[in-house]
Amino acid sequence: NLGALSGDQMVQPGQTVTIHCKHEPAINCVKKDTSKYCMSWYHQIPGEVPKLLIYYTDQRASGIPSKFSGSESGNKIDFTLTISGVEAEDSGDYYCQSQHFIEKHLGFISLFLSPANTQPSLTVLPPSSAELQQGKATLVCLANKGFPSDWKLSWKVDSIGWSEGVSVSPAVLQTDGLYSWSSTLTLPESKWRWTAAVTCEVTRDSQTPVTKSINTQACTEE
Repeated sequence: NLGALSGDQMVQPGQTVTIHCKHEPAINCVKKDTSKYCMSWYHQIPGEVPKLLIYYTDQRASGIPSKFSGSESGNKIDFTLTISGVEAEDSGDYYCQSQHFIEKHLGFISLFLSPANTQPSLTVLPPSSAELQQGKATLVCLANKGFPSDWKLSWKVDSIGWSEGVSVSPAVLQTDGLYSWSSTLTLPESKWRWTAAVTCEVTRDSQTPVTKSINTQACTEE
């Protein structure tokens, strides 16, 4: 069985990443005349076919750059994949695979690359005219490509903090390692009509807030 290879790992571009794979019992499958154990490593980007990186423990597959290297500790149990100077394109799932005759064992880890403290971008969608005719106004704030996950969305109505009618969705991790968030604000149509501007704001600790406003009179983004 394979172990010690599970969960998510978050790293920053340029770092050297070491991924460990433990196989118990010890691997007995060996390539003839080389003493190379039958351990392979694969990289898979979500939605794509897995790509072979390393075979027979430390042999790079055709076209694989030298930043990928494989090794074994000498006990036929502990195997390692090292990625030197990771880049955004290296995000995805990494699999170790051992082969014993016709039996195959797989283990995997997800690797996400993201710079620290990335401010998300904001988009605010105004209410539809059809909804206004029904007596309410729902605005949607979309925050995209931020990091880490603890950015907080909030609303202001005419520069005053507003919590009534607010719904906030939890952060969603994207395939690129960054997060997205969303929030809705529902106001009575009369409140919307007499409001000059509605603002969505995203904050994190002492960092400079990111804001996006809608001019309600013109119903255009500022």
